[in-house]
Amino acid sequence: MKRPWDLTRTVLGPVLTPFYRAGINRRNKAFDQGVGVVSVPRPVISIGNITTGGTGKSPTTQWVCRRLLKLGARPAIALRGYKPDATGQSDEASEHARLLPGVPVIVGADRAAAINAFLATHDGREVTHIVLDDGFQHRQLSRQLDIVLVDASRNLRAERLLPAGDLREPLEGLSRAGVIVITRGESLSPANLKEYIGVIRALSPRAVVVHATHTWTGFRVRAPGASVDQELTLGQNPLAGKRVLCVCALANPSGFVGMVERSAVGGSVRVLTFPDHDPYLEPTLETILGAARDCEVIVTTEKDWSKLSRVKPERWTGAVVRPKLEMVLTAGEQDLDAKLAAIVS
Repeated sequence: MKRPWDLTRTVLGPVLTPFYRAGINRRNKAFDQGVGVVSVPRPVISIGNITTGGTGKSPTTQWVCRRLLKLGARPAIALRGYKPDATGQSDEASEHARLLPGVPVIVGADRAAAINAFLATHDGREVTHIVLDDGFQHRQLSRQLDIVLVDASRNLRAERLLPAGDLREPLEGLSRAGVIVITRGESLSPANLKEYIGVIRALSPRAVVVHATHTWTGFRVRAPGASVDQELTLGQNPLAGKRVLCVCALANPSGFVGMVERSAVGGSVRVLTFPDHDPYLEPTLETILGAARDCEVIVTTEKDWSKLSRVKPERWTGAVVRPKLEMVLTAGEQDLDAKLAAIVS
């Protein structure tokens, strides 16, 4: 799928990438020496990527929070809050707050300052751990554990640094990781997955390597005109045999769109994709609602629903479906649990 900036990357990327590399290397060297690094009075667990685009940070952040709760901790999530809406709320922050009631969500570009301000409040004093969403390159904040997600469907060795490619920093940065979660491993044959793991271990020999899939476990359905959701199991597939409109604003929509197309067995799918973190202003909503008139079901992500839920219920002509996306570990779960337990104890 071609992206709007691909041509710009092709033309300017080779010219600008050496400057980006020099800046990133200089920055990382300073952080390695502790320059500009600050601590907060709680253990910090960071979830992040080494590439741009979606690898499943949000469901992984939620999985880690649920694990910490089971271990007796009281976590809070901290994130920058990228592209806040008119109310000042970001889609990711809204998603976390909706799916993890009782887990505080701290938003601020200066994450250390935002965390310290919250910890000084009555609710903040109850928090025992901070889970940093999208924090691998936010090295200003000291952490006890870096969990880094890598997408097995992408050839890491072929990736190039920004702006020519999607690498946020050189691959050597993976050596800082304490845990590397390989997602979409099911896209590779067993032999290719073994080879991929070898590449990861060579880059980060001390890290625990975990295999995971991000899978649907059910559906939340908002009927036309309704103000509450109906919960459906995976076997009660509301997409099968229906005319489906798939709407999303993701950095890498191909995974979500593919799952929608596979689930709409016996039906049809029309796809509308928008730039990552699209604000869904009125002209965009008119486009979506117009397309929805020819469909029976609109399916979108929890992240997108953070903004689409502002649409008045009576404007939807079909049911709005949000698949429940969760991280399921297929290998290395005990090792990851041990890492988390060591931080909680």
